[in-house]
Amino acid sequence: MAEKGRVDDAIGHLQKCRLAFMAAKKEEVNATARQLLLTEMLD
Repeated sequence: MAEKGRVDDAIGHLQKCRLAFMAAKKEEVNATARQLLLTEMLD
């Protein structure tokens, strides 16, 4: 039984990491998009 709990913990941890990674990716994309918009406005 303890084994299953550990597996569930690991899966939960991986899902959290994935969400954090996806959020970071999204931020990165947003920052790049803002940068591009600013560059276009300044031209």
